[in-house]
Amino acid sequence: NIYALGAGTSADCDFQARLLESQLELFKLNQDRQVHVATAVRKIQQHLFRHQGYLGAYLIIVDVDVTGSHMATVHPHRSISFLPFVASGKNLFLLNIFIRISNLGSGGYTSLSVIEDHETKQLIRVALYASTITDLFSGSKINMYVLTKEKLDKFLSYEIIAVRTEKQADYTLTKGTTEVLSINVKKIKYDVVNEKVKATETHEAMELA
Repeated sequence: NIYALGAGTSADCDFQARLLESQLELFKLNQDRQVHVATAVRKIQQHLFRHQGYLGAYLIIVDVDVTGSHMATVHPHRSISFLPFVASGKNLFLLNIFIRISNLGSGGYTSLSVIEDHETKQLIRVALYASTITDLFSGSKINMYVLTKEKLDKFLSYEIIAVRTEKQADYTLTKGTTEVLSINVKKIKYDVVNEKVKATETHEAMELA
């Protein structure tokens, strides 16, 4: 029921997620109950604090349990935040499929709205599309996950936004394509100032008994 992803150093994010997974599994077997996101956040928070920011792992941890939906972001220096939506690197998360947004329209903070499932996906798609096309190292496709209390829906390759095209022409030039108009070979004269010949030492072969 807990999923995590991160930005920063790829190896650090990968191994921190593996470490957290093993610790939470042991905790679950010991306590015989579902692990809450607060437990996961506290464990990874204490671990990152011991390394004083040298582990480049900016993690986002999401969870859906009996108390509801939760989302937390953990920074390498231990600071954490529980937010309704969060972005880290090219990763964007929204807390619920049905999200209540305040401060919509002229009513200010008294105005509330509910975003439906397809509208939520479209909102995430627009945000990820904008971040991908402005970053040379963000890949060429959008992957999306929808986590609920019952299951995890994966929309891998939700949209491919950059397709590698074929070359428009053959840019291999044959020999003789560029015309040679003239050839000028000039001999460089130089004076020998010092000449020294060094003999190499020859080593006799070792006698073997």
